[in-house]
Amino acid sequence: MSAFVNSTSFFGRRACTSRRATRSQRRPGGSVVCSVEWAGKNRTIEIDGIPLSFDYVPGQYPVVMYLPPFFYAKDPLAKANSLKAFCERRGQGFISQDYYGTGRSGGDFEDGTISLWTDHAIEILERVLRNQKVVLVTSGVGLWIGVQVALRRKTQVVGIVGMSVDPDFTEELIVPSFSDEQKSALEKDGVVEIVWGYKTYPISKKFIENAKTQLILQGGPDSIGVECPVRLLQGMADEEIPDELALRLASSLQSKDVRLTYIKGSNHNMETESDFKLMCDNTEQILDQFFEFDLRTPGSG
Repeated sequence: MSAFVNSTSFFGRRACTSRRATRSQRRPGGSVVCSVEWAGKNRTIEIDGIPLSFDYVPGQYPVVMYLPPFFYAKDPLAKANSLKAFCERRGQGFISQDYYGTGRSGGDFEDGTISLWTDHAIEILERVLRNQKVVLVTSGVGLWIGVQVALRRKTQVVGIVGMSVDPDFTEELIVPSFSDEQKSALEKDGVVEIVWGYKTYPISKKFIENAKTQLILQGGPDSIGVECPVRLLQGMADEEIPDELALRLASSLQSKDVRLTYIKGSNHNMETESDFKLMCDNTEQILDQFFEFDLRTPGSG
């Protein structure tokens, strides 16, 4: 079942500009391969003295950047591995990261926030990818972070694929559900464990307070200044997120190329083979329609 929101699209050849990382390699025929300087698995980059872990496979650009869900590391996720294999088959650049406080990255998860994780994702875009074009593929809270990244890097982010869409989930869902006991524990301890869906999550007061400054669904239709193509995939059996949250996001984006697909039977994890295929198909669609040309040059495009 698919819902199309002001959907338009255009297809063209992938072309390359002269802005390249110093260690980029050029393949026969002119396609560009991303910088190899940071290539490898479980590489680390220090930001403010904290090591952040990432995997990077150089390839053609736009680079596919995977942003994981809340409280999850990149390594155990079959979704990330499936996306990486898809990119390798295409020869596409791929990068994924562990947020501050998760997986192999340093820091305490209770100190993690939407704005901090957004800052770190942008730092990786700048230092590792050298500001190359990217398509963000996200899951859960990764979509919230991805929208914030796209708002701050409008020319660099050329597409978003979001699975299990949960922007603003703190104010929309979590905070209204708190019991008096949970509120007291949050004030006293600064963190409370909640059962949400089929999982238990630690939610910190710091995370909730910061999230209030990062909300994106409060402005109504066409209020989010993201103009790149967006594909949203939402399971109708999602045990954590109501279906309508994805529809609100689709309506709020300024992009005219937004497609929302509801998948009957898919849950919040979205980790079946059919879910992976949808993720890869939608990523490929955005990659294939990307091209650049200089409108100032007669005959370009």
